[in-house]
Amino acid sequence: MSTTMWIVVAVIAVVVIAIVAALALKARRQRHEERLAVHARELRSEATARDSELEDARLRASQADAEAALARTEAERVERHAEQTRLAAQQHEAKREDILREADRIDPHTDAHTDSGTDAGTGSDTTPRAPGQHRRD
Repeated sequence: MSTTMWIVVAVIAVVVIAIVAALALKARRQRHEERLAVHARELRSEATARDSELEDARLRASQADAEAALARTEAERVERHAEQTRLAAQQHEAKREDILREADRIDPHTDAHTDSGTDAGTGSDTTPRAPGQHRRD
């Protein structure tokens, strides 16, 4: 065989090897793409299977939101009631203080101007008191 013939055979062999390699790479790429497509279908199927779970979770979250809103409303109502009760207690206390001040004012045994703090001969405590402080007999 001549040198030219050897060159032609070598070129043909290289071309055949290149074609076989290209076909092998193409087949490998197709198998890889098919595996990816199968995996994607599995993921979509799994996501679809979780749709009911997702809907349940959304429903539970919505119910929890509604319960929280009711609890806030109830807490606000209780807070308003507590405030009204505090105000009523303050009013009762103020009325009681007014009554005690009036009693101290009209009591002949009470003399807030003495230095000793007691009425002479009575033993009564007449120590001047700050507003809201009264004798506890």
